Amino acid sequence: MGKGYTRRFAWLLFFILSAKVFAADHDLVQPEWELLEPPVFNFTGKGIKIEIEDMQLSGFTYLEDRNASAGVAASLDTDESVAECVITLPAGRYECMLRERAKKTERSAVTVRIGEKTTVVSPSNPPLGIWEFTLRTPVIFEIAEETTVPVVLTSQTPGMAVDYVQFVKLD
Repeated sequence: MGKGYTRRFAWLLFFILSAKVFAADHDLVQPEWELLEPPVFNFTGKGIKIEIEDMQLSGFTYLEDRNASAGVAASLDTDESVAECVITLPAGRYECMLRERAKKTERSAVTVRIGEKTTVVSPSNPPLGIWEFTLRTPVIFEIAEETTVPVVLTSQTPGMAVDYVQFVKLD
């Protein structure tokens, strides 16, 4: 074989492998179950991570993503996308953040409601297009006594993907 064939073969192999890697990062998967009511989580220790796929979801597309914490994430597909769970929190001061990925560099946001507190969270500005925490807009709140509260995520910008919700006790 001449150099031209070898070079073309190398490029073809590169494109095939690149397509496989991209597909492995972003394959759509269908869940094998559907939650009929929001699941309940109990906070213990210093923190808790709630995977988005473990919440009750409506208007989401599941994404198989090898860079997501459990290999799966969910994309908020419409303005009406909702993720819900319930969490029992002991008295204390907390910080809540999402691990999310905005589409490329489009500005994206999610509304987080914890009990009666509602906050709009967003990634860096501009978004990095990779998995990142909502460090710019963490949700800080305080609970006076042990309480069970609903946690509801709603889409502000369709297309933003969420990996998990993290709660950390600050005191």
